[in-house]
Amino acid sequence: MGVKLFDRHPNRLELTAAGELAAKEAAAVLRRQELMVNRVQNFVAQNQALTIGAVVPGPLIILKRLAGAPLFNHQVDERLVEPERVPEELTDDRLGMVFTTTDLTGPDLIS
Repeated sequence: MGVKLFDRHPNRLELTAAGELAAKEAAAVLRRQELMVNRVQNFVAQNQALTIGAVVPGPLIILKRLAGAPLFNHQVDERLVEPERVPEELTDDRLGMVFTTTDLTGPDLIS
């Protein structure tokens, strides 16, 4: 990096102000990298089978009964999705479709 990140003292190292900033930025990069890996894995899973979720149990009960029917390649996520998390579940490719009780808004969402 070409900057001093540590101050050396007998028996210990101490981060400089630049070192503290570098550590915070590195942590943010690692978090973003983990999110990217999860999103890519979710995307691949979505392209193999449509993952369907719901905020209420009714649609999940019906979909589970259809589980061997030759409709389409799908899997049912049996957990109920918190209504406020629906946009995140869809945009992060954890779910490809969600039965919800409210309209969704957003540039990448169709309701």
